[in-house]
Amino acid sequence: MRKRTPLPVFLDANILRFGVTHYFGTVPETVKWGDREVTGELAALLPRKKRSDWLQAELDVLPKVAALARANRIACWYSREINRELMSLRYGGMVQSELSLWHGIEIRECGEPLGERAFIIAPSLYKDYADDQRNEFLENARKRDPEYDAFCKALGEGREADAYHVFTAHRAGIKFFLTCDGKLRDAARRAGAPLPVSIVLPSELLQRVHSRTLSGRMARAAKAFRPGP
Repeated sequence: MRKRTPLPVFLDANILRFGVTHYFGTVPETVKWGDREVTGELAALLPRKKRSDWLQAELDVLPKVAALARANRIACWYSREINRELMSLRYGGMVQSELSLWHGIEIRECGEPLGERAFIIAPSLYKDYADDQRNEFLENARKRDPEYDAFCKALGEGREADAYHVFTAHRAGIKFFLTCDGKLRDAARRAGAPLPVSIVLPSELLQRVHSRTLSGRMARAAKAFRPGP
């Protein structure tokens, strides 16, 4: 049977960060010290706490998305800017560790959409400077590239950095942008004209992949069907 080409998917920084399922922390521990009991903190590997909002249902789907990647049903992509963004986020440096769902999964890097190495995210030590530098870069990018400017307008003011990530996926020929940012997904749905990249939540991607598999099976079955005389 001919293998189907994996579906290319661009991963937002929050998808990678939420893939980290455990972290190193401390727990209280009481020990006997002679005739006394002493309470201290003991290093431990702890699971991330469950959320109480709608997002938890999407996070529960992430292991299935990672399984699709391991089964070569989706091909994962990101960019330098996503990588830099991760470095400024909690758990961002643990994405490829054994504590992450993405451990051992190949995540390919897209080229820069404007044909040069961009620099949006700087170390958090210089946050004000980094924000100014990022805003200046994105403002100049809107002036230089009408297509990127159109992405910014479609997603709304204040989402220029998100638009740049989605634009990066578009320039790389990737049709799906996976995120846990519900507001970004909703902004894309409210856009006056449909974007060339589908911004989807994990549960929505899972449905797309399963639908793609089902349609492929139906097409093969129809092709193999030979009516009788």
